[in-house]
Amino acid sequence: MRISWLLFLLPTASIMQSTGWTLAPSGSSGQTLYDEQLALSFAQSFHELSFNGTAAEQCGTEGIGIGYLVNGLSDMGNWYQVGLSWRWPILTKSSVYPTLSGFDAIYEVFSSNGSSLHIDGRRPMLRSISVNPGDFVFLRLGFSSSNITMYVHDWNTNASSQTSYDAFGARDFVPTGNYPTNHNGFFTGLMTEQYHNGLYYGDERQATYSESGFGVSSAWMWIDEFHVPYNQYTEFYQYSLANYTNNARLVNFTSTGAFESSNAHEFITGGSTS
Repeated sequence: MRISWLLFLLPTASIMQSTGWTLAPSGSSGQTLYDEQLALSFAQSFHELSFNGTAAEQCGTEGIGIGYLVNGLSDMGNWYQVGLSWRWPILTKSSVYPTLSGFDAIYEVFSSNGSSLHIDGRRPMLRSISVNPGDFVFLRLGFSSSNITMYVHDWNTNASSQTSYDAFGARDFVPTGNYPTNHNGFFTGLMTEQYHNGLYYGDERQATYSESGFGVSSAWMWIDEFHVPYNQYTEFYQYSLANYTNNARLVNFTSTGAFESSNAHEFITGGSTS
């Protein structure tokens, strides 16, 4: 199935949390404490997830931008992510990668036991890419020979970034059954993510992911926020299964100030215009 991604932007545990990335605020060596995720988990399998979107800069009050992620849980249990971020620094136990001035392609792979597989020795990989605000950007997560390829391409600047990782014999990206994520927080679907220094009860600027294939029959809509490090407690999470009997009718979902909606062809995170 081929999916296209249309992006208009916004600011972005326990058993519900999706595995996140540990970040540091701009100009700080301290660790951010809260991770808000607005997500859609598909309830069917796909061999490829391909998206197009319009990139836009946006930034939270802490100086950290937002991440837009395509996520694929393989039928062998591994989890793959490809996305686009703006001003998204990385904090490790030993160092802080400085905040970059523009957009980055981001990649991550997790093993079936929940641990990062450290692409090129990093978790995640963050690569600067020539993307200007308003550019049309293509994201792809798909199978290629014995690997899974994660690909980002800017149609305006013609800049590309790509990496591949072992598929471990997998053939498809699969749903998680009767819950939005599996026990590791993995899922197949879309996620808009933002980190904050403090507990955040609020919405995000609107982002729309659009599907151009045959449409999604049903999906889990969910919103959560949790304390990092990731073995800490969840502040909140809520989820609901949406069945798209009317392909065009949007199903709305809200939790603690955050809003999202979806139908068979679209997923919209956030309702704010600024």
